Amino acid sequence: MRRAANSVPLNIAEGAGCRTDPEFAQFLGIAFRSCNEVVTAAELAVRLGYVARSKADVLIAEVDEVASMLVGLTRKLRQ
Repeated sequence: MRRAANSVPLNIAEGAGCRTDPEFAQFLGIAFRSCNEVVTAAELAVRLGYVARSKADVLIAEVDEVASMLVGLTRKLRQ
């Protein structure tokens, strides 16, 4: 989960250094997929009894917000 969570801002930062918008959008896509990994890891942690549902729901809501921002920026770059 930590590796996937760290991947989100690292891919955004790497993409920000790209020369073209489509190239930046590609890195945002990778960051978005890492968000999906974090959500999946949180769900697994709940199922395995490592984390309470309420704690996971807070994390998932935050990740969903970041994912939405990534989608919005990606759409803007591809216009």
